[in-house]
Amino acid sequence: MAAQQQDEPVGPLRGPQVILSVRRRFPMNDSKQAVEIQGEIAAVLLHDWDPIGVQQDAGAQDEYDSYVGGVYRLLAQGATSQAIAGHLAGIEMLEMGLEPSSMNTLLPVADKLRAIKVTLGAV
Repeated sequence: MAAQQQDEPVGPLRGPQVILSVRRRFPMNDSKQAVEIQGEIAAVLLHDWDPIGVQQDAGAQDEYDSYVGGVYRLLAQGATSQAIAGHLAGIEMLEMGLEPSSMNTLLPVADKLRAIKVTLGAV
């Protein structure tokens, strides 16, 4: 069994861990681009998804940052809008203890997320 590199995180990446992990793995230009992509994802989660209604709360602008990494990975894998919507519904139910939003509500959010270009080095 190969030893895991010391700088590789264990388990799911959340919030700042995602950014640190990206910075270690990609050259500076790609790292900067990855951070920008993550910012775009975070903005959609806050302004378009916002299941707990915190977008107007100045102290909660990072409320959904811990979910960016999972969405980023789905987008990078080419997930469908239905898969992304299902992921968001799962977060609502399992992580937040909420009744999940309807697919009619979540699919437009997923479509907006899928419009984000997540390929590093792409112009």
